[in-house]
Order: sequence, then C-alpha cells, then structure tokens
Amino acid sequence: MHSTKILWRVLEKSLMPRKVQVTFANGQWKLVEKLRGTIGDTDSEIVRNIVIAYLSEKSYVKEETLKK
Repeated sequence: MHSTKILWRVLEKSLMPRKVQVTFANGQWKLVEKLRGTIGDTDSEIVRNIVIAYLSEKSYVKEETLKK
C-alpha cells in the first residue's frame, strides 16, 4: 500500500483533480467492501487505490513518471 500512495502522489501532482461517478453491480461492490481498511477507508480511497494498483501493475504509472 505504501508504494501505491507514493505513486498516487506523483500522479496527483501532474493532474488536475477530477471527480468520476462510478456504478457497481452488487457483486462488484461486495469485493470493494472487502478491501475496506486494507487499501483505504472511504469509498473514494478504495476505488482510487484499485485504479492506481491496476495502472501500476500494467506499468502505466511507471511510463508516466518516466515522462516527467
């Protein structure tokens, strides 16, 4: 989780803050709820960290930070 927070801060500085409304099916939301307290405490923290973890896993975060 620590590396996810660092990566998020790097991206956060390069982007204007954006808000996105997302709809989840009940089963998807149950998976998100299981992560509460593990990768975030609020709905937005959890979803944001899921996205950042995915981008990091796919090397998009590394590519973006190397461009800077």
